[in-house]
Amino acid sequence: MDAWYPSASVLQSSAERGFHVISGLKTNRIFYPQGIRQSLKSFASYISKSDTDLVTIGASAYRVYRYEGKLNLMENAVLLLCWKEGDGFDPKQMRAFLSLDTPLVTI
Repeated sequence: MDAWYPSASVLQSSAERGFHVISGLKTNRIFYPQGIRQSLKSFASYISKSDTDLVTIGASAYRVYRYEGKLNLMENAVLLLCWKEGDGFDPKQMRAFLSLDTPLVTI
C-alpha cells in the first residue's frame, strides 16, 4: 500500500475481503508488546542486535525486529522495525512496516 498512514477502516475492510496489506508506518504508532502501551520509537530504544535478524536485499543489509500482536489499528498484525546494518539502533534511523499477512517470515 502506498501510504504512510494506513487507517483502521482501510485495514479492516482489506482484512474482511481477504487482502493482505503491507504498509509503512510512522514511528509514533502505538502497539502493545507484552501488553504495555507504547510507541514504536520509544520501544526501539530497548532493541539490541541480538533481538534482530539480518536481512539482505541486493547489496544492502538491514537489521529487522519482528513483532506480532496487538496494535491500536488491529488486534493482530506484524510489525517490522528496520535499521540499515552498521548504523546502530537509533530510533530516528528506524523504518517501520506493517503487514496483515502474519505467516510471512523475515528471513
